[in-house]
Amino acid sequence: MDFGAKAGAYVDAFMKNIHWERVGARFRREVRQPGDVPSPIPTANDHSVTPEDLRSRIERHEDMVVLDVCLAEDLAKRSDMLPGALIRAPERIADWAGELPKNKPVVVYCVYGFQVSGDAVAELRHRGLDAHTLSGGIAAWHAIGAPTVPLTLTEGR
Repeated sequence: MDFGAKAGAYVDAFMKNIHWERVGARFRREVRQPGDVPSPIPTANDHSVTPEDLRSRIERHEDMVVLDVCLAEDLAKRSDMLPGALIRAPERIADWAGELPKNKPVVVYCVYGFQVSGDAVAELRHRGLDAHTLSGGIAAWHAIGAPTVPLTLTEGR
């Protein structure tokens, strides 16, 4: 609607919003040579929590850990986070995963709840943690009007 009959301008604007480096990385991960054994990729439904469920858990003060694992480039564009969340760099998961309690559920989110948080959850589960991804990420959290707090970077970032 914003572009009217200027379809080309719409396509140009759309293409500028694609993060081509991430697209390329995903493509390279999916393209395999003959004989390669594909690694299982967790789906969001395997170990996910809905925003509504997480909101209820937070309101009931359930004992859990909430982790924000957004990439630095995405974090730079954000101004808020979930209440009580810890910010951790997903690329340094080996450095901080051992600090997480194994007797509490861990809910992990990123911007949209797909690749970054999904990969982090898979690794945390591999390490024996009860990890779950926030379905839809912080974008879904915003969509239900759930509360946020100002973004504060911590020592884990």
